[in-house]
Amino acid sequence: MSTGKEIRTFARDSGSVHKIRYSPDGRYVLSAKNNGVLTLHSVASGRQVRVFRSESMKVSALTCSPDIRLAFAGSRDGSLTLWDMNKGQRVKTFRGHMQAVTFLAYSGDGKLALSGSSDGTARLWDMSSGKALRTLKGHSAAVTSVAFSPDSRLALTGSKDETCRMWELKTGRELQSFRGHTHWINAVAFSPNGRFVLTGSSDSTLRLWEVKTGKALHSFDNEEEWVHAIAVSPDGRYVLAGGWQEFTLWETSTRRKVRSFKGHTGNITGLAVSSDGERIASASDDHGVKLWNARTGKELLNLKGHKDEVGAVAFSRDDRYILSGGADMTTRIWHAETGLEIVRMVSSRDGEWITVTPDGYYDTSLEGGTLLHWVYPGGMETFTFEQFESRFKRPDIIKARLEGQFEVGKPAPELTRPPRIEISGQADKRETEAKSYPLTLTTSAQGTVRTVRLFANGKPATEITVDKRKETLSLEVPLSAGANRITAIAYDEKGFSSNPHYLDVICKARDVAKPTLHILGIGISVYSNLPAKWQLEFAHTDALSVVKALEGQRGKLFGKVNSHLLVNEQATAAKIQGSLSALKTASENDVVIIFRAGHGVQDKQGVFYFLTSEGRLQNPAVGGISWANLGRHLDNIKGRTILMLDACHSGSITTETVVPNDELARDFFSGRRGGVMVFSASKGRQYSFESPDFGGGAGIFTYALIAGIGAQSPIADRDGNGFVELLELVDYVRGYVDRQTYGQQTPWLSRKELFGDLPIAAVLN
Repeated sequence: MSTGKEIRTFARDSGSVHKIRYSPDGRYVLSAKNNGVLTLHSVASGRQVRVFRSESMKVSALTCSPDIRLAFAGSRDGSLTLWDMNKGQRVKTFRGHMQAVTFLAYSGDGKLALSGSSDGTARLWDMSSGKALRTLKGHSAAVTSVAFSPDSRLALTGSKDETCRMWELKTGRELQSFRGHTHWINAVAFSPNGRFVLTGSSDSTLRLWEVKTGKALHSFDNEEEWVHAIAVSPDGRYVLAGGWQEFTLWETSTRRKVRSFKGHTGNITGLAVSSDGERIASASDDHGVKLWNARTGKELLNLKGHKDEVGAVAFSRDDRYILSGGADMTTRIWHAETGLEIVRMVSSRDGEWITVTPDGYYDTSLEGGTLLHWVYPGGMETFTFEQFESRFKRPDIIKARLEGQFEVGKPAPELTRPPRIEISGQADKRETEAKSYPLTLTTSAQGTVRTVRLFANGKPATEITVDKRKETLSLEVPLSAGANRITAIAYDEKGFSSNPHYLDVICKARDVAKPTLHILGIGISVYSNLPAKWQLEFAHTDALSVVKALEGQRGKLFGKVNSHLLVNEQATAAKIQGSLSALKTASENDVVIIFRAGHGVQDKQGVFYFLTSEGRLQNPAVGGISWANLGRHLDNIKGRTILMLDACHSGSITTETVVPNDELARDFFSGRRGGVMVFSASKGRQYSFESPDFGGGAGIFTYALIAGIGAQSPIADRDGNGFVELLELVDYVRGYVDRQTYGQQTPWLSRKELFGDLPIAAVLN
C-alpha cells in the first residue's frame, strides 16, 4: 500500500473473479469465480491451498417407483439419476433435457417415467434402457409439471405459457389443451378415475377440468396466494393446494375449504398424500419437510436436515418412507413413522455418487468420495471420505438400514478429527546444495499420532513412530537432484490420515544424479481384424506426440530419458508385453510413464481390455491386454509408474478402489509394493473422443496432456513453483476435456497408489 507495487498474483486459471475475501487472521485470500469455483490462497506465498468446487447436482424433482425399489431424481442441470433404494446406489443417469428438470412422474407399472423441463419439453423415458421414447413439444415456455393418467395412456403437462396440455403417449399427439388460467400453471394432476384434470396456477386458483371436453367445471379461489403445488387424495374426494407458508385442503364436489395447514415459513413447493389418505407430506423452500395428519391438520413430524430449499417430496408406495430432494444437492430417505433420516444421496453429472448415513457410514462409486467432505467446526480444513474409509465405508450397513434394520451399526465408531501437520515454512520453495533437507514439523491429534511418514516425489523417504498426542520433529529428508516435492502425512491410532502437506525443494547437489524417465508409447489406429468403421485416425500420432513432448524434459527434470514407441502393426500383444517386461530395469529412483492410445473395450462381464493391433471385438481376451495381465508387469517395476490411457471406457481398467491408506503406506515402506497411478481419459461408461480440430488431429485427452506439460504449462502450474506436478496436470487435463466435451468425457485418476505428488515437467519460460 505504501508503494503501489504488485506483491503477488493469485489467480492463474480461467474464470472471472467475482468476489474476494480475506480470512479473519489475514493469512488467506478466498476468491469466487463465475464458474462456481472457490479458491483459497496463502497470502504469504501466493500458493493455492485448496479449491472448493462442486460438480454435484441440485435436486429439483423427485418421484418413487411403484415397487418402492427405485427413486428417480431430476437436477437443475437437466440430467436425471435413478437410485436403488434398497442399496443406496446409483443405477443409471439419464440425459436429454437442455435445462433444469422441473417435475417427474412414474407410470403405474413402473416401466415408464415422464420428466418436464425448463427447456419447454416433456420426455417419456423407458426406465429399463434409460432411453427417451418420446419428446412432447408444443409449449412456448418452461414445463412446470407432468402427470400420467391412471392407465398410463395419457400425459398432462403444465407450463408457464398458462396452458395445460394432454398428450397421447403412444403417438406423442396433443389431444387437448386446457386454457383459462391467467398466469403460470405450476402443478397438474389427473383424478384417480381419470375423468378429470386438476391444475394449480400463480393466478391464485385451482381449476377442475373434464378430460373428454376440456371444459372447466370448478374453480377454487386460493385467496390471492399463488398455487405452487397440488395433490389429489387417493379417493378423489379432496384436492390440496400449496402457496405461501401454508397449504389448503378442499372438498372436490362442493369446492368447500376444509382446513389449512400452517407451519412452514416459505413457499410450499411439494405435496404428497399417503396411499390411505391419512397423512400429507409437504416440502418448502424454507429448507423443511413436514408430515401432517390429514384429518386433524396436526403436524406429526418436522424433518430437519436439508441445508437449502426442498423442491420435491414423495411417499414410497408402501407409505413406510418419505423421499425429499433439494437444492442442497441431496436426495434423502426418511422413516415415515419416526422421522429418522436413513440416508442422503448425492450424484454428479458425470455419474459418480455417494450415499451417507447421518452417523457417517457411506458407500460410493469409484470417484464419488470427492462429492462430499467432512468439515470440522472452528477450522479451515476439510477432509475427504477416503480418509475415514477404514472405519466408515460400510455398504452392508447402508443396505441393512434401507431394509428397515435401523439399529445395525450402532453405535457408530467415534468420528474424530484426523491428525494435523504443520511444516515450518511449508509455503516457500527452497534451494539447497546438500543431499538432504532439514525439516521441522509439528503433528497433533485428538487421540494419538501413531506415525508420520514423508515421501519425496512419491517415493518413501522417512517413517517416524510418534505415539503421542502432539510432537515436534526435526529430521533429514533425502533428496533427488532437481525438483523435489516433499509430502508429509500423519496417521492416528484409528488409521485416519491427515491432509497431505507439501514442501518444494530444489536440490543443486553436484554429486546427486537426476532420475531417469522411462517412456513407453503405444498407439494403435489400424486394426487388422476390425471393420473399417472401427479404424482410428490419430492414436498412433498421439503416442508419438506424447513421447516427443516428454523427451523435452531431458536435462530439465530428468537426467536421462529412455523412450520406446510401438505403433499400429508393431503393437502386437507379444511386443507390448516384451516392452513392459523390459521396464523392470528401471531403478527405484526412476519414473516410468506408459502411454497407450487406441481402442478399449469391455467384455460381457465388464472386464476392460486394451486391444492390440491384432485384437478382436467378439473375444477381446484374445489380442487384448487386461488389468490382471498388465498388473503382473507393473509389479516388477521398482520406480514410480504412471499409466496414461487414451481409450474408450479406460476408467474401467480396474474396478478395485485403491485409497492411499495406512496399510498401503506400510507396504510402501517395507518395500513390498511399488506405486502406480492410472490416469484414464474417460470414465468406464464413457467414450473418448478424437478430432481433427485438436492440434491438427488428436485425441482430446492427449491434446490436453501435451498442452499441460508444454505451451499451457504456466497455467497448469497452479501453485506457481515452476513445475507441473502430476496432480496439477490431472486437474488441468480434466478441466479442459470436461469443458470441451460438455461433460461427456471425464478424465480421472482411476487408480491411486502413490502418496503425495511428483513433478512431471518444468514450466516453459
